[in-house]
Amino acid sequence: MTGRLELAAALERTRSWLERRGAFLSRRLPPPPFLAALSQVESEIGADLRARHADDIARAQRDLLASLGPAGDAPPRTDAIETLSERLVSELRARMECVPWDRPLLGAVARFDQALPTDAGELMDDQRLDASVRRELVRVLDVQTRRAGDYLVLADLVDPLYPVDPRLRTSLLDIASGPGGFAIAVARAARGRRAVEVVASDADDGYLDLGRARAETAGVSDLVAFRRIDAFDLERELGAFRPDIVTCTRSLHHFGVRGSARLLAQALRHAVRGVMFVDIGRSISRMLMAAGAGIGSGNWRFAYDAVISVRKAFTPEELRLVLACIPGTEHLEIFFTPPAYVVVRGAARGPIRLAEDGRAAR
Repeated sequence: MTGRLELAAALERTRSWLERRGAFLSRRLPPPPFLAALSQVESEIGADLRARHADDIARAQRDLLASLGPAGDAPPRTDAIETLSERLVSELRARMECVPWDRPLLGAVARFDQALPTDAGELMDDQRLDASVRRELVRVLDVQTRRAGDYLVLADLVDPLYPVDPRLRTSLLDIASGPGGFAIAVARAARGRRAVEVVASDADDGYLDLGRARAETAGVSDLVAFRRIDAFDLERELGAFRPDIVTCTRSLHHFGVRGSARLLAQALRHAVRGVMFVDIGRSISRMLMAAGAGIGSGNWRFAYDAVISVRKAFTPEELRLVLACIPGTEHLEIFFTPPAYVVVRGAARGPIRLAEDGRAAR
């Protein structure tokens, strides 16, 4: 028995070393080719869309604010911002297809990117598949992400949202955690450095069971709780609990534009200190990398999902358009970070309501 425990501990130390090495390399991965040029064009189109649809954006924001009630304490109604967000992102993608690119290779990449479908479903989200098959896909994804060191990279991104005094206890709610890889990485990074309580949430009990086992192996089961939570009904699910930080990492593409707008609006409403939403940055080069990782896993279903997940992911400007529809998001920053992520991050500034002049107020 002692020999098995020693072997398990040695294997865990080896996995941890490989993860740290992967994170070191991931942080130094160059940005995708043509990212700056494509982002500049998208930004120009996005600015034009926000100007053209300024009245629609204002109406959608007022609709959400009016649903909150005078004190800002009623459940939010997000239909208007969801519909408008989807329309703006669709218009952006359509206009990117029509840009008269002056650089042939850049134009070919842009048109190829826009031509690929963004509405295909991932197998891990297909309820027709057996639950054990879907959970195996999530397990493989967790292993691949951990080996690449990406969880450690993402855990570092939370640091600006923590209180300056590390002794102050901070609660973090992670939405759509799957098997909790990011939540576990946050707990490991915080161990001995700051007081953190992490709640990893998902709608699938099987994923949560995988997370509990992994947290036990990683030695952080005392810092991470796993809860079944419907991310679209935080008002009811959380009750009086108000987490200091709300995160959602590598999962926005599963929810689409409408779902992402709804999640962001709810997260801002419930977070005390701040929010951080991270998705894979959509690009051709990252799609090819995902295909390689999928093929290397030996699981053809995972290889399919790896490619589809990048295809469904967001660009920074697409998320900027989504945020434009949500009141109280002007201060949030959106940026690309290696190895291949788009980050939305910022402080929570308290509950918002509709003031007498029709504007957002706190």
